[in-house]
Amino acid sequence: MAKPFSFLLVSLIAVLVIWAYGPGIEGPALLDDRSNIPVINSDILDTAETLSIILGNTSGPLGRPVAMASFVAEASVLGAGPATGKAVNLGIHVVNTVLVYLLALAVFSRFELASPRVCALLVAMVWCWTPLQLSTVLYHVQRMTLLAGSFMLLTLLLSLRWRRCFGAASKTHFFWACAALVTATLAIFTKENAATLMLIVPSLLALCPVTSGSARAYAVRVAAARTFAVFLIAAICVLAVNWSWIVAGYEVRSFTVAERVLSQPRILLDYSSQFYAPDTGRMGLVHDDFMLSSGLFSPTSTAMSILCFSALLVMGFWWRHKPLGAQVLLCAAVFLLGHSVESSVLALEPYFEHRNYFPSVGLALALGFGVGACIKKAPAVKVPLVIWLLIYGAWLLVQTGALAHVWSKPEMIALLEVNGHPESPRANRAMALLQAKYGDLELAMKYADRAYPEAHPGYHLNRTVYVLALSCVSGQLLDGYDFGSLEDFAGLQDRAAREAMQLVITGIYDDTCDRGTVLKLADQLYALAASAALAVELEPLLSTLAVLENALERYENASWYTKKALLLAPENIQLMLMNLHFCRATQIGGMCEETRRKLLKLDDDGQLSVEQSKTLMLYGTGE
Repeated sequence: MAKPFSFLLVSLIAVLVIWAYGPGIEGPALLDDRSNIPVINSDILDTAETLSIILGNTSGPLGRPVAMASFVAEASVLGAGPATGKAVNLGIHVVNTVLVYLLALAVFSRFELASPRVCALLVAMVWCWTPLQLSTVLYHVQRMTLLAGSFMLLTLLLSLRWRRCFGAASKTHFFWACAALVTATLAIFTKENAATLMLIVPSLLALCPVTSGSARAYAVRVAAARTFAVFLIAAICVLAVNWSWIVAGYEVRSFTVAERVLSQPRILLDYSSQFYAPDTGRMGLVHDDFMLSSGLFSPTSTAMSILCFSALLVMGFWWRHKPLGAQVLLCAAVFLLGHSVESSVLALEPYFEHRNYFPSVGLALALGFGVGACIKKAPAVKVPLVIWLLIYGAWLLVQTGALAHVWSKPEMIALLEVNGHPESPRANRAMALLQAKYGDLELAMKYADRAYPEAHPGYHLNRTVYVLALSCVSGQLLDGYDFGSLEDFAGLQDRAAREAMQLVITGIYDDTCDRGTVLKLADQLYALAASAALAVELEPLLSTLAVLENALERYENASWYTKKALLLAPENIQLMLMNLHFCRATQIGGMCEETRRKLLKLDDDGQLSVEQSKTLMLYGTGE
């Protein structure tokens, strides 16, 4: 196949995916969009605020400044909004499709695969069109995943180019090495799971064949294999040293580290199934109903999944000196190592589709290797095989287009999620809220019952707050709800419950909540808080209730909650600002000035964000 014609076909793949995704561009903001993407007004954006947005994200340990810079640039050039963000995401997905094609072509050429351009085109088509990518592309905040994927793909391409130049003793090899280091660094500062490149790049360089007779290139393969072994041992040591920190992260989870680790092989197999043979009815953002493994045979698919991946790796390693073994190991390296951060021992939620964006390149490459092997074995099957694969690709594209239509409306998203995951607390909460918005409080309450079963942690308060939020949203009063049944001062630790409380607080300001009902709840919680023992996990609850009391204009209660929260988190800047506000409201002058001086010192040390500094300045210069 001629080079210009192949790029024309890549362009056609891109045009068709833009057509398929088009309806979903106008979809709503989702989940982390609100908490991770700040409201950016480009008309008043100054340098200080720009730097604060770029460097102030807390969703990852490195702050993800490259991704945050893309949000600022997007708002400044194209205007802020979910539709703009999703359109940019789609553009990045198209660019990544070209990069996947180039990577597949480079890899297949080194393995001397039959019809490498045809195989690379099929890889790009399937990777681009599979519905599994949709929840990444049409989820604004997953710009982090998309951009990280771009830089990771570039790093792999540049690494192969470096090896070729180094093997040929070309003086340009230093340039390509530096370029690969730059893109790898950008990837890590876009999203931290790009650190897996430390294992994926050596795997690629070690497993891809080199030109026969090139001693320098062969030396690179040997060095890459040894580098992989060193980095793998180092990663294991880092995990061992930080094991207590890792286990501590599970204190806020409803599952253990063992349950998560045992469940991941099953989840990875499910990801693979959804990539090749998607069940779009189960796809989306909600997977909190996935049954976790409690043992090797609970369920039995746990042991089968582990055995499947183990057999694959053993086979690849046994035949590593043959093309088939190297191909198996390469595909496994991209897929499994690509998942090695988010699908390992870290206390993250077990299942999210967007984690497959880069790792699924390994699944697509496996398809390409299989097609190339078939064509080489029986050249006569090339045309019918390609035709069948084009039909398969069209089937994927149609499913992606249908799913994009669903993602264009919040009502359809909620319906898809609750139908596909009827036992999911998140799906039922979303449907309850949707029914409340349409004024059907009775039906909303039925979904709330599913969302908060009796065994749910913090069930009583979380459900009570959510039911109250539904009442506010629907504009209907709760009949005979007994707040006196609340006996424990616990709850609001998960984001959904805190967002429900925010709906209640907003309802107080907008007069859509019945003030008397909210006061009954606030009084009961204040009574429970007065007798509760302080514990670190209560800090989010205390600070949230301070905001509630502020909305009710009961500033003494709000100040009391804030002081209690500060005892648990004395260095929390936001709590200190709240304390300053409430002590001014209650006219406790000495404490106000003491808090203000501490905040000013922190501001001088550069520890306050731009918004926090502006808030501090509102309080003047003392009493």
